[in-house]
Amino acid sequence: IGFSASGRPIEIYTFGHGEKQRMIVAGIHGGYEWNTIALADQLITHINDHPGVVPSDVTLFILRDLNPDGDARDHGLDGRVNDRGLNRNFPVGWSATWDRTGCFDSAPTTSGTGPASEPETRRLINFLSNRRVEALISYHSAALGIFPGGSPWDPSSVRLAEEIASVSTYPFPPVE
Repeated sequence: IGFSASGRPIEIYTFGHGEKQRMIVAGIHGGYEWNTIALADQLITHINDHPGVVPSDVTLFILRDLNPDGDARDHGLDGRVNDRGLNRNFPVGWSATWDRTGCFDSAPTTSGTGPASEPETRRLINFLSNRRVEALISYHSAALGIFPGGSPWDPSSVRLAEEIASVSTYPFPPVE
């Protein structure tokens, strides 16, 4: 769907042709969350080997790595940001600075010159703007549980979190 700040490809895999659109996004924090990219790769392989697991009325999009620059650089702290040092760049709740209490504060990071100033962010926004994705799961490796979207939590997102918790070992509500 485009390229990262350093020109690495950002790829989306598509499975099925149904009217209901779903999406999984992994690797937002690049190499710092390399295990989410590995999980997406395993899921892509599984679906390729078992295409019937995607219901006929569903189209599933998998973005395996939104931060290929970070993944290429390091599978640790130095891999969290893109090649321009950014970590938080989506328009909703964007701020030039933010309170990092209880948030990632182990290495320098920035939110960019403005909302969606980074190519990785713009590519995902553009992709979603041209689709009708009804549910999106963003894989992260915090292991504190399942976090619904919205503030306050969106009721539909809470239902999805409850369903995921019922078939996984991740708790909902998440650990505070």
